[in-house]
Amino acid sequence: MNESHVDNRFSSRRCPFCGSNKSSCFMDLETDMFCLGNWTYNKNYKELLNLSHKATFPIHRCAACGFRFAKYLPNTDFLDLVYDKIINMQNCNDGSENLQSYSRRMMYLGELLSCLGNHDLKILDYGCGVGVDLKILKSVNIKCIGYEPSRERLKKMIQSDLNVYSDEESLFSECPYDAIICDNVLEHVPCPNEIVGIFSKLSKKDTVLFVSVPDSNIKFFKNQKSRILKKLPLDMSLNPWEHLNYFEIKYIDRLFDNAGFSPINPNINVNIGLRQEGGGLNRLRNILASMVRLIDYAVTGRTNRNPNWLFYKYE
Repeated sequence: MNESHVDNRFSSRRCPFCGSNKSSCFMDLETDMFCLGNWTYNKNYKELLNLSHKATFPIHRCAACGFRFAKYLPNTDFLDLVYDKIINMQNCNDGSENLQSYSRRMMYLGELLSCLGNHDLKILDYGCGVGVDLKILKSVNIKCIGYEPSRERLKKMIQSDLNVYSDEESLFSECPYDAIICDNVLEHVPCPNEIVGIFSKLSKKDTVLFVSVPDSNIKFFKNQKSRILKKLPLDMSLNPWEHLNYFEIKYIDRLFDNAGFSPINPNINVNIGLRQEGGGLNRLRNILASMVRLIDYAVTGRTNRNPNWLFYKYE
């Protein structure tokens, strides 16, 4: 597999999970593969970013621990272009300010609040985006503090009178927090270990954390490789400019265990993955798979956990 042709706005990375410098190219992505299907991107991204037609962006697999990650880290100037010029902020806002987004957030906020007491709460939303969680929690008089480095998003949230910071130092002046929200953040950061370490410093005993990242298991990557062969757009979660890290659940658990967090299940119902399916064959497959998960739960106590929806408690 050919290695990438990137310019000096990118630097090579070690494995962000274990620090090993030994890795191999797992898949090599041309720009159009992950940009054409991204509905938040402006169409003239190539011209705005001044990219070589030879440029490709590889996903590597660590030889030591197996973690998959974007091999090249874009510098601040490149990312500023992506977030300020390439991403259409109106499209991005529309993707957050809608019924589906609010419904999802209210579900995990409900589970999060069920883990906390009735005292005055203080919650941190780390990487709060356009501030949807801040608005929801403010509407029920819960103090929620946001952290968001994006200048455009920060300006709009301050105009909406939301409590938000752009520097991590200010977060420590408000800690400890009763709960921390980390919704689709860890895939973006160069060093996820450092961010989770910050969470432990901002926490107290029994602080509850909600984390969500895209589920980047081997089945996901097989599906994306199939889409490349069929010349179909890739899933938006496969983007080596914005998504630097590709997590399976075992890596998330180890990441938080190392920082003093233990997994919890706030939902009294056990999820075995039973869901609605359109066709009879698909329903049968799902029923059989769910039966296997139910037997596994009966024997081991393990539940059907997914990186999209995880809760931890600081010990």
